[in-house]
Amino acid sequence: MKKMALIIMVALLCTALFPMYGVDASEELNTANGIGNENPNAIKLRYTEAMTGETSLIEISDTISKNEERDRISSGNMNSVSRFVIGQDTRLRVEDANTYPYSAIALVEVVYTNGKKRYGTGFMVSRQTMLTAAHVLVEGNWEIDKINVYKSCNGYKSSPTAQALSWIICDEYDDSETLDCDDDYAIIRFASNISQTWFGLYVPQNSQNLIGNGRHVAGYPGEYSNKDTGFFPMYSAGGDVVDVHLYRIDHLIDTTDGESGGPVYRYNYSGYQWEAMAINVAGYAAFENAPHVNYGCRITSELYDWMLDRSYIYE
Repeated sequence: MKKMALIIMVALLCTALFPMYGVDASEELNTANGIGNENPNAIKLRYTEAMTGETSLIEISDTISKNEERDRISSGNMNSVSRFVIGQDTRLRVEDANTYPYSAIALVEVVYTNGKKRYGTGFMVSRQTMLTAAHVLVEGNWEIDKINVYKSCNGYKSSPTAQALSWIICDEYDDSETLDCDDDYAIIRFASNISQTWFGLYVPQNSQNLIGNGRHVAGYPGEYSNKDTGFFPMYSAGGDVVDVHLYRIDHLIDTTDGESGGPVYRYNYSGYQWEAMAINVAGYAAFENAPHVNYGCRITSELYDWMLDRSYIYE
């Protein structure tokens, strides 16, 4: 009887928790048990639940062939921006990180079970959902203890805005491979609404529309930050996207270590909102004999549709 009561209690707890994540519990459990994996070409994601540390595989339908069907644009917020130039750097020191779109950008602090910490950038795409780079979270075989985020941080960090409830990383991502930009994305979920501002997402029908000027990157450059004192100022820069690939864009926007996971974004003048088109992931300095460009991991139609189906983003 006690065993049966325990089973019922666990079942009730699972049904209470999974709706908060916006993920179908039966889908995840079935996928973890090898059920529903008929498509060998489907993209697999590793889902980690913070409270238990349990990891399971979930699947994104392979819709890459549908990229040319329609523009995909999720809803963001409208507001003003404020920033100013520091010295000769082409990047801009953000004057007020509480103004949009900077209010939708956060410092990400990853704490591992070995006591080590790593820092990067993330950005909100809805009230409870954040995107960042996978390599911000993954460091070899280190096990994540917790992920703290500090929204609108622009100087000395204080108490975290929130702690991640779950995180999802592409199962194909391998941090031992320097050139693995294509799979370098992660989704962070929170137990409740933590932001009133967020970026829309832009996945154009014609991928060549990603190319152009008036693109931006914002985040926390390592050379201006001091993890020992907890000082993390926010910077932004503008520039051009010069080339597009199946899962990657090449851009000429100034960005350095620490800004990984931040948005590569534009302003949509017809939709009156800021929209992210990629996740900033790497610079040319990381690649031998590579052209002098920086890289963003594209937000693809299959990732967009998968998040939309789970109400991680809104249209």
